[in-house]
Amino acid sequence: MASSSTSTKKITQKQKMIKMGKQQQSKKITLVSSDGDTFEIDEAVALESQTIKYMIEDNCVDDTGIPISNVTSEILAMVIEYCKKHVEAAAFAEEEEKPWKTDGLVYRKKVSSTDEKKSGEDVSKAAAAVSSEEKVVSKEDELDKWDAEFVKVDNTTLFELVRAANYLDIKSLLELTCKTVGEIMHGKTSEQIRQAFKIANDFSPEEEEEIRKENQWALE
Repeated sequence: MASSSTSTKKITQKQKMIKMGKQQQSKKITLVSSDGDTFEIDEAVALESQTIKYMIEDNCVDDTGIPISNVTSEILAMVIEYCKKHVEAAAFAEEEEKPWKTDGLVYRKKVSSTDEKKSGEDVSKAAAAVSSEEKVVSKEDELDKWDAEFVKVDNTTLFELVRAANYLDIKSLLELTCKTVGEIMHGKTSEQIRQAFKIANDFSPEEEEEIRKENQWALE
């Protein structure tokens, strides 16, 4: 259940952002990629990026849009898709977590051992709460699977997503892409890593051997 716990944390961190987003759903933000393409998106989606959030708060947004100078249209479109999916997931979780009352009692997801002693109506309500919990867990699993599919891209695209997530300060996307890069690098030699990510080797054989000797402890 570790993945579900991680998803719950990711979703919970966005609740305040979603509340703000619901109030501003009609408000649109225009982003301009490094190659000049424009993307009009809901402000709630844009606020997934701390970089954009700060620009909005500092009144740095005008009618021409927000320039995202370090991100191409192809990568920006993927980033927007990711943010939109996570905003929708957080909105669902928030809706399911709302309490409801009956006979002066407040019910949330779990059923206590005393629920069986309650009236038939209360037990029915408690069962509905469990069903609600199951739906949230199902959505968390769905989000984990969606994330896993999202990063099934070529290494060049993955590297560009890392750069975009870092530049736009989207923590969850940065964690996801960096974790994926780490999994790709695991067990590979430095030469294999350079080939995988098309990284030029600027060291001479002598310099590389010296670095290996100085950092032998890390290679053991």
